[in-house]
Amino acid sequence: MNAIVPILTGSRVLLRGPTSTDAFDRLKIGIQREIIECYGGTFDPNADFTLNDAEAAIRFIAKFNYSSVIDVGGFIGHIRFHDINVNDRRAVMAIGIESDQFT
Repeated sequence: MNAIVPILTGSRVLLRGPTSTDAFDRLKIGIQREIIECYGGTFDPNADFTLNDAEAAIRFIAKFNYSSVIDVGGFIGHIRFHDINVNDRRAVMAIGIESDQFT
């Protein structure tokens, strides 16, 4: 992450910057039809989801200046701001919760 994004702590959730170890939690989540289709992709039930895929997912999150991992005892998704327009003081916010297993 390029920008300094604060760590936000709630009673049940932590928003923090992504780390390389998040890839292991992302790998455990795997892929789900609903998530793939919500992102505009085509779900292939025979597709493998590898550690390389999980690492790429974490790198995708990290490439945004204003992004945080949603952590509830481990990675479950992310939140990010993109398409930031400083002059208009607006941005697009995306939230991706990729796991239904909340610890």
